[in-house]
Amino acid sequence: PGTGPAADVTAPDQQQSESALIDYLTAAAEGRWEEAAARFAGDAEILTSFAPDADPNDLPALFEMFCTVTGGVCLPVGEVSLVSAGETGTVFSVTFLEEDGSELEIGPCCGGEGAPQREFTFTVVGDGSKILELPPFRA
Repeated sequence: PGTGPAADVTAPDQQQSESALIDYLTAAAEGRWEEAAARFAGDAEILTSFAPDADPNDLPALFEMFCTVTGGVCLPVGEVSLVSAGETGTVFSVTFLEEDGSELEIGPCCGGEGAPQREFTFTVVGDGSKILELPPFRA
């Protein structure tokens, strides 16, 4: 157990996927919209729904609007934990840090009840460099 070709391939793939995820989220947090957009492999219609007047083909501009205008929470990464790895992608749980160093908490939307969310799930797909989800959103 833990040896052979499968063991040799799994760890670097997970490490590469984790690095890609951190790069993506850090680019968004630091306002490097081109880099964040280049790593996003999710549905761009989600971004255009936040900015209907923007050019739907200008993904970097849509990212900027998401993070700076419409409620996207693009903050520094706190902790990253592996949830699962499989043929459909590598899933991580991520926490984010507020400006004061505390952990980001997003409460239930629209007056709903429930515990605040502190961990957010991201899926890394393809060659381990593309991410399906946007950063968290605060309604």
